[in-house]
Amino acid sequence: MKNSRSSRRGGSSDPPAARRGGWSAVAKQLQGCPLGQARGQTLLEFALVAPLLLFFVLALVDFGIAVDRRLVLDHAVREGARYASVGSNSITGDRYELDVQEYAFDQAQGVPDVPEDFLVCYRPIDPANPLSEQAVDVSIDYDYQFVTPIGALASLGPSINLFAKASARVEQPLSDVEDCLDG
Repeated sequence: MKNSRSSRRGGSSDPPAARRGGWSAVAKQLQGCPLGQARGQTLLEFALVAPLLLFFVLALVDFGIAVDRRLVLDHAVREGARYASVGSNSITGDRYELDVQEYAFDQAQGVPDVPEDFLVCYRPIDPANPLSEQAVDVSIDYDYQFVTPIGALASLGPSINLFAKASARVEQPLSDVEDCLDG
């Protein structure tokens, strides 16, 4: 029994290609289509778009790493300032600054090359009164070298400067450290 819908419309339930002469007619129509040209066009479009897409992906990765490094440095100087402000009674003078530098370096997860990249600076909170409470500043000035050549292509140069600084009030004032204002 035939489909009642197709017989009411006067048509057949067969696909249009089969009604016009079968699937061989469709194959003959496709033989005239320049499939080779379509493939070449797709390849050309890909060749034009791929470098731009690769540039954006590499830029995203490189700047993502730079932001990560900046956050690591912010954490390190904040922890270094906290460590210096709470202090340790057993360490004095220059050794105290070296200990703060090493602590900040440990917190930096190996981003800077050496602990001496961290600067530790003690200063009076009120510069007009040198005997007032002390504050400590821990800072780092770090040049991030791009992993990919994207920075040079974007006219940023081979590196960008990352600066991080944190300050804290010293809980146990130190008498044998040199103030930043002195030297």
